[in-house]
Amino acid sequence: MKNIIWLNDHLIKESKEDKTKGAMIGGGETTLGAFIKKGKELGHNIELLDPYTIDMDKIKKADLVILSNVLPGIKQDKFNFQDIDWIIENKPFIKLEHDATFCSFRNIQCDDFCERTRCHPYWYRKIFDKAKKVIFLSPLQLKLHLKFFWKELGSKKYIESNATQIKQYEEKWIDNWSIMKKDKVHCIPPYVSKTIFCSSETARVKGTYCVVGAIYGGKGIRDILEQYESLGKNLRFIGPGIDPILIGAISHAKHTIVPPVVHKDMPSILQKYEYMIISRRIRKQNSAGQYLIDEKENSMYSYMNEGFGRIVPEALNCGIRILIDKESKEHFGAYSYGWTNEEIIDNCNKSNEEFWKVITNE
Repeated sequence: MKNIIWLNDHLIKESKEDKTKGAMIGGGETTLGAFIKKGKELGHNIELLDPYTIDMDKIKKADLVILSNVLPGIKQDKFNFQDIDWIIENKPFIKLEHDATFCSFRNIQCDDFCERTRCHPYWYRKIFDKAKKVIFLSPLQLKLHLKFFWKELGSKKYIESNATQIKQYEEKWIDNWSIMKKDKVHCIPPYVSKTIFCSSETARVKGTYCVVGAIYGGKGIRDILEQYESLGKNLRFIGPGIDPILIGAISHAKHTIVPPVVHKDMPSILQKYEYMIISRRIRKQNSAGQYLIDEKENSMYSYMNEGFGRIVPEALNCGIRILIDKESKEHFGAYSYGWTNEEIIDNCNKSNEEFWKVITNE
């Protein structure tokens, strides 16, 4: 049994009524919550702390620290740089990355190097270098991080390759990713239970379509509105409304916005739908804010990367048919393992066991 302190920038929101300061229930929190639950079942003593609850005395007494999404800074809702640096220098720790924490947008879209002045990849090199183990949710997430942290994460083969060779490796990443990383680097998908997320033919309504997730541009919402305009009221958007312009566009198109639900209620919601639409295509704009229309001269779209996208195994478990364009699929971590739909379901169903085998060296 280990005494483990788990640091994350948010605590886990247990219900709609949970008013704990800084708590939330996004995909990342759902993922780490499942890992923590399994760890406790295995007998480990685990305490989750955030910037509001961090206790250095507890950390100093811990056998192991797990750094999840850890964002240092000077604001109250950020971890103190000195505290994190002390942990890195003095405690054995694991780095679990379920976003792109070093990026201010938490999403790596730069092609070769980071041009965003608010990002700080260089400080994170120390974290990746000194971690006992580094865990990503998918090979796609690993590939994107290797562009910035090749020395800390990459194998000898990757480090010694030139840009042309790396591009060739990336073109067949499903076959190559496992030999492009250091031995301490692992890819483990989030845990999604087969017994909790399961199909119900009696609940399913034929001819129904859903879009799940926050309503903002990065989730490909505008692209979905353009591609599936004819669905009208049969298309339902399930998630928090972040972009008021897109909310208006959804209503204008006579689609339906369903209020966000707590994660424990998601299985019964998903079971009602026959199709799920996913896109990560974002229409490019010129300097005047006009959408590009000439695809031959300049690609019309950019794509938001999804580190994993746990909604994929959740939907597959519930028997939903997923509609996703080829390019968006290439930017979804869930598909970057090269698994079939059945393999995605099976591997996510046992990933919490795999996670703790890696942590405990079993």
